[in-house]
Amino acid sequence: MPYVFLNPDGTKDFGLAVIVEHTTGVTYGQQCAGYLVEEQTLEGFLIPVGGPDQAKPIFDWFWKRFHGKCYKPQVNWTNELITELRGLIEEIPCWLTVSGNGADRRVMLELDVERIDECVEAWIPVKTPYGRGILALKNSD
Repeated sequence: MPYVFLNPDGTKDFGLAVIVEHTTGVTYGQQCAGYLVEEQTLEGFLIPVGGPDQAKPIFDWFWKRFHGKCYKPQVNWTNELITELRGLIEEIPCWLTVSGNGADRRVMLELDVERIDECVEAWIPVKTPYGRGILALKNSD
């Protein structure tokens, strides 16, 4: 199975990308969880959803709230934290593209609170117009 590691040398700020969970034969990997430097993977397809400017508010929020320590057992996802992160995620559009019929539409991402325990810095569970996914961005380490 092909394996694509996002930002392998850590020198490129790729912005925001959603890995949509799907059987594709391609697995994406991402360094995440701040200083813990965890590696997560997901099989699916990748959708760019924003550049570095769009990633900055989320990156800054994680740094302000966790200072590079967004991993278990350091994180307690309180209602306040979930509400704040949800607000940031709901600002990110993801286009649903339907081939050939002109029914394309802009849908905002949604924080998947049912999977909030999987959430660490740079690996955020979301709901997309295509189904379950992970919002990936540059890790702070």
